[in-house]
Parts: sequence; structure tokens; C-alpha cells
Amino acid sequence: MLYFTAEQNINRRKTAMRPNACRLFICLCLASFLAVSGTAFSADSAKDELIEKIKTFQEDWTRNASFTGTFTFKSKQFFSEEEAAAAEIGENDLWTHMAGRLSKKEGKYRMQLHELFQQGADAPNSPPSPEFYDRITNGTFFIGLSRYKKGVKTDSPFNGSLSLMGDEPATSIGRAFKICQNPWTFITQIFKDPSGEEDLDESSIEYSDIDKERAKLTATGKYGEKRRLVKEITVRTDLPEPEIEQITVLLYDNETDQIEYKRIQKVVEWKISDGRKVPAEIRSEYGHLNLGPGPFKEMWFVSEWKCDDIGDRPVEETDFIIKLDRKDRIAHLSSTFKKRKFNIDELTEDDYNPYVGDYADIPNQEFSSGKTFLIRLGLLVAGSALVVFGILRFYKERKG
Repeated sequence: MLYFTAEQNINRRKTAMRPNACRLFICLCLASFLAVSGTAFSADSAKDELIEKIKTFQEDWTRNASFTGTFTFKSKQFFSEEEAAAAEIGENDLWTHMAGRLSKKEGKYRMQLHELFQQGADAPNSPPSPEFYDRITNGTFFIGLSRYKKGVKTDSPFNGSLSLMGDEPATSIGRAFKICQNPWTFITQIFKDPSGEEDLDESSIEYSDIDKERAKLTATGKYGEKRRLVKEITVRTDLPEPEIEQITVLLYDNETDQIEYKRIQKVVEWKISDGRKVPAEIRSEYGHLNLGPGPFKEMWFVSEWKCDDIGDRPVEETDFIIKLDRKDRIAHLSSTFKKRKFNIDELTEDDYNPYVGDYADIPNQEFSSGKTFLIRLGLLVAGSALVVFGILRFYKERKG
């Protein structure tokens, strides 16, 4: 039987514990690695799932959402971000004011403005502002029409134009309806503005939880050649489909790395129309920062797009009927097209004339029908007959 001294027993225990300590250290490291990897995997999984949900919502909304309503758009100018953030638009000292109707039925989209005011629009050498503005598309054709007050002269003999949408209708629609913030511009530019210069790198998107109900997606990219882009998207994640709360865009100057531009867009209220969510009120705060020498270092605009009755009634085909006045002249619309009242879906490729023509060709584009001409001719003959009858009666009474 072997006997060991106390010191020898302690040394034997230390020697025996070394492998166990090594194993424990390795297990702790492995557990930490798996925990970090699991968290990263969970975040990546949540990010991919949220992006897919947003894109599905975006595509479905663009293709199938239907709504109509009367809206107002108002904007006001401020000179600091703090002022802009706290601002209430109100009715006084407006920079812009618009009112009209916005309609969408699946792939058809229309914006009509019957009120249009912009500060400085009446300044000398400024192009005239229309008193009526109509933009309509069905994804194949696009018609833009503007009517001006009596006596207002424009550089073009045409007050409207027909065009083909091409292979990227979203880009064309975005440019056409970008006159003011509205549901189309908000929904389609969640990740990338199809009508702008944003070049967003989707592989750069990072995901973070704000709380149990909200998450934030942050992405980077470039805007043109001289600016770096950062976009933040705040999303409600506790609902069956994602609900975009806010989109923030930051533009940095590549040379100075200073923020040159900041835009914050918030959906204040969503409503349901035809079973789908539609923004009913959108607030935007956008500012130009670091303006350099001068009295103002920043210039901000706060705008409010609001449509109280959106979703109150279903959109109808009559919401897409175009009514042309006798004086309307539409560039690229074939002179063989004689209808004054029509749905945009009635247009065919034969009605599109790629050649605008010159001023001499315009009188040939008459929208009055033969029936209207006969009525006018009849009225002219009847009027002439009354004049002749009056003259004869006058002479007869004098002779009598």
C-alpha cells in the first residue's frame, strides 16, 4: 500500500483538476460562442422575415390597393429642426396649399388638383401655375392635363400630353405624382425611391428591436455621386402585416461628412379601404442643413397630407373618366381620336402619336362631334333667320 504526504496529495489533486478546468473553460467559451451566434442568427432571421413581409405588403398594395378621397396638402417653412418638430401647420403663412381628389384602383392612379397655391409662384419670370391639374395613368398610358386662368399664356400650344409608361411604370408614376407627398410616394419609397437618385445597398440593412411592438431597419447607400445615404425605417411588428410608422432619410456630404439633408416622414393615421391599409394622414419634416454663410444655417419645411374621407366609399370607374374641354389640346393624342369623354382604359396604341406636330396641326385635334357641329350650325341659321325676320318686320311697320 502506498502512502503519500499531505503536500503530495495536494499536488495530485491539482494535477487531476487541470484537465477538468480546461474542459470547463472550453465549455464556457463554446456556450458563449453559441449564445452570440444564436442571437446573431435570430436577428438575421427576424430581419429577413420583416423585409420579406414589407416587400410583400408593398407589392400587394401597389398592385391591388383601391381607394378614393378628397385631400389637402399644406406646408410651412421654418429655420430650425426644433421649430419644425414642434410645428402645427394651421392655415396661416402657408408655403404651399393644395386640395383635390386622389383615386387608385389596382393599377390605375389619378390625382386631380382644383386648388394650387405656392408662395412665390406669382413672381416675375415664374412659369404660370395652373388652376386645374389632372394626372392619370393605368400603367400603360399616362395623361397630364393642366388648365390655366383665362388670359394666361404659356410657352406651349398644348395644355396636356399623352405618353407611354414604358417598362418601369413605378418610376414614371413616382415622378408624375411627386408634386406632393401622398400614399403612393410613401409606400413605394420604403426601401428605395423608384423616381429618385437613391441607391440603397440592401445587403447593408441592419435590424434592431425598439420594444416589443416595434423594430428598426437601418440601411446605407449613396445618393448621386457626392452624397452618402442613411435610411431608417420604423415598423410596427406586433400586427398581422407590417405597419410603417416612420421613414427617416439622412444625406451626408462625402467630403465633409456633414449632414446636408434630413427628411422624416410619419404616417399619423392609417385607414382601411377595400380591405387594405391606406395612409390617411402623412406628416413630413425635411430640412437643408449646414447651408454655410448667411443669416440661416438651416431651412426646414413641414408638410401635412390629409384625406379624411379615404375609404368611405369604394372607388368606381367613373373616378377615371376624362372630360376634355373644347379648348384642350393634348400632345401625342392622335387627331383621329374624337371622344371628349372617355375612360383611360379605352385608349389603344393607335391613339398614341409619337410626333407632337406643330402649331398648324393643332386645329385638326377637334374633340367636338359631328352632332355638336350640326347643333351649332342650326343655332346659327336660326339666329340669322330671326335677325332677317326682325328687319323685315321693322320695315313693314314703318310702311304701314
